[in-house]
Amino acid sequence: MRRCLVLALSCLAACGCSLLDEDGSDESEAELEPICAQPLAASVSVEALAADLDALDAIARAEGGNRSAGSSGYAASADYVQAELEAAGYTVERWDFAFDRFVELSPTQVELAGEAALEDGVDFALARWSPGGEVSAVIEAVDLSLGLGNESTSGCEAEDFAGFTPGRVALIQRGGCSFRLKAELAEAAGAVGTLIFNQGDEQARTQLHGGSLGSTNTLAAPVVMLPYARGEALAEAAAVQDTHATIIADTGVLDTPTFNLIAETPGGDPQAEVMLGAHLDSVPAGPGINDNGTGTALVLELARGMAGCSPRQKVRFAWWGGEEWGLKGSQAWVEALDEDALERIALYLNFDMVASPNYVRFVHDGSNGPEGSALIYAAFLDYFAAQGLATLPLAFEGNSDFQPFVDAGVPTGGLFTGAGGDKSVAEVEAFGGAGAAAYDSCYHQACDDRENVDLEVFAQNLAAAATVLEGLAGDLGELARDGALAEVGEGSALREGTVGVEVGAHEHAGCGHPLR
Repeated sequence: MRRCLVLALSCLAACGCSLLDEDGSDESEAELEPICAQPLAASVSVEALAADLDALDAIARAEGGNRSAGSSGYAASADYVQAELEAAGYTVERWDFAFDRFVELSPTQVELAGEAALEDGVDFALARWSPGGEVSAVIEAVDLSLGLGNESTSGCEAEDFAGFTPGRVALIQRGGCSFRLKAELAEAAGAVGTLIFNQGDEQARTQLHGGSLGSTNTLAAPVVMLPYARGEALAEAAAVQDTHATIIADTGVLDTPTFNLIAETPGGDPQAEVMLGAHLDSVPAGPGINDNGTGTALVLELARGMAGCSPRQKVRFAWWGGEEWGLKGSQAWVEALDEDALERIALYLNFDMVASPNYVRFVHDGSNGPEGSALIYAAFLDYFAAQGLATLPLAFEGNSDFQPFVDAGVPTGGLFTGAGGDKSVAEVEAFGGAGAAAYDSCYHQACDDRENVDLEVFAQNLAAAATVLEGLAGDLGELARDGALAEVGEGSALREGTVGVEVGAHEHAGCGHPLR
């Protein structure tokens, strides 16, 4: 039976904690010995994290600008992590799997309003999972709402295409629904191609955004993404005269072999494994240093620190491949476990984008997770509150490698600092930074490089993760999962320190998921 978390939060670092039975009595008169000679948080460093990010950034620059799964940049990133782990004494497994990867078989060409010298990745980007094709037709705008502060729902309803001229290229604005729905409705109205430009409701949503249509779409015509300024200019031109678009794209799907990296402590109870992970791959558009070099480095530094400890629970570390294509590596690994192996995983901690430059300290709150997830949340919350650091709760939204574990019933938690969504006024008051601006304005872009991280919040998250991990690896307790969630009630003092501001939808989807 899976051992569920029982956290004595006052001694989370496992110094002098005793296991408790369900009635609260001591299981043993003897105090538990610390599992590390010095606290794990004292043996890890932000300097090591920075060195890891330097290495990953250099790899991306040397390998075509990215570390995407299946690429040479991913292989070199994995080689680096594996070498660091082996130097710390770990045996590393390369867990092989394959996934369908969208590819452009030849460079996409786009000509807009007679301007032919457009640069892929700067002036336009073919949407992920777009069909190929050759299109040349007049552009027709669809229900646009231009200017700062707009609330665009362009192309989100069939009625938006009333009067649309079949045989034209639809010009649609981001906002209100998925890119896939916009393109599907455009095609249903007779569009022979679709241009989707960024929303432009605030400065953070003006740049080129590389959207995804999802791997299961049934579209037949190419879909191209544009920056807001170019879309606005096309709309203005199309309003006074016929304005043409030409799109030439050749796309396909490749069966792509890749792998996860797995390492575990040699000691510790294998019947109650503490597992933590981060995705190692980037999007093809950039080096992925915040997303997710930061999570990669954090888990690696925890592994290096834990190498000098003697955990009571076995600790397993994972670096997932293919997250940016739809959680492929973590999903394949969890699905391959038999019932006994799955039951032995006591909990899973996920670290994705943990040093965003305009950060919020989000902690997965377990409110929609398996029983026991709320106790992981409470452990992180207790640490941050003790440091006087504000946090915000965040539900599991299916958009990172925690989801396969949540779906399998494993108690799950983790940290996140924000992606492409915008920071609210209330969040600025709590965390500082810039309001009406993205948590990470370089999310899924070429500028997600070594400069695109905040080392201060990175260090804070490292210390929090080290403290919580040491506590969990030292004493899980023996209570059944069914009783765990009752330990943290709605009015519990364990929730003190959480800033009381409302959290909206925060985007961070693997690239296999449609984005708005």
